[in-house]
Amino acid sequence: MLWFYGLMFAMNRSLQGNLIAISAFAVWGLTPLFYGVLDGQNTFELLAHRIIWSVPVVFLFSYLMNIRFNFSRILADQRSLFYSFLAASVMCVSWYAFIYAVTHKQVLTASLGFFINPLITIALSILLLKEKPTMGQVLAIVLSVLGVGYLILTTGQLPILALLMGGFFALYGVLKKQVHYDAMTSVMVESVVLLPFALGFFAYQVATGSSVFMHSSPMTQLYFMLTAPVTLVPVILFSLALRRTSLTAIGFIQYLEPSLQFILATWIFGEVLDMHKLVTFVFIWTGLLCCMIKWPVRQVHESLKISK
Repeated sequence: MLWFYGLMFAMNRSLQGNLIAISAFAVWGLTPLFYGVLDGQNTFELLAHRIIWSVPVVFLFSYLMNIRFNFSRILADQRSLFYSFLAASVMCVSWYAFIYAVTHKQVLTASLGFFINPLITIALSILLLKEKPTMGQVLAIVLSVLGVGYLILTTGQLPILALLMGGFFALYGVLKKQVHYDAMTSVMVESVVLLPFALGFFAYQVATGSSVFMHSSPMTQLYFMLTAPVTLVPVILFSLALRRTSLTAIGFIQYLEPSLQFILATWIFGEVLDMHKLVTFVFIWTGLLCCMIKWPVRQVHESLKISK
């Protein structure tokens, strides 16, 4: 194991960040395998337990990473606190859609949602943050709209889960730009502000006797509890990667997540990729290619530079 740490130390900071980011998105991409054991469970209850158990997990990680939270400064920054609450609330919608998809045999839908996400992020940046788009970004948005429009016209169904996942995760990113806490503090605050709502929902379920958790086997209860670290570990890895590499690199690496989900859906879970969905994916993939076709050569050149 020592050789691994030695190798990481010898690498330049950017390459370290890229490897950490790959680890984060690989874990995210493989999470459907974990949620597969919770097939058909109540999505709201899974979401509540993901929030409840996130709080002790965050504090455990912060202790292991020797991070101390300054609560007086956290409370003093009312603007960041407010936007953290908004961001966490918006993220809950994306979480709900994702959890529902992966526990109800719709992993392909989850993949589509996270392929769409970067394109929605670009659109929101243009509309809300007044950023000037490139020609490739405009073309990517147009292709994305055409792809989703084709799916709606040919199937008569709106891909609601995919749009909720991609759209609300993109909005989460926009709101996070208004938060001035460091990465770990931000994750902690988002977990804590949602805790009362999650506990209230769980208390209601227990009082009405509708809680699956309370009437499940110890193993199933453990799986409920593990929903927190399974989703928080990649978040923390992602936060570490942000400090070491560029957003351009992370923007490219993030496609590892929906790509793995796509492979799991079609090869492992046996979901059917019909012609309508395939055409939609081709539109989305082409749009993404328009955004990043100039990226690889430049990034490879940067990664090979020797840090001084």
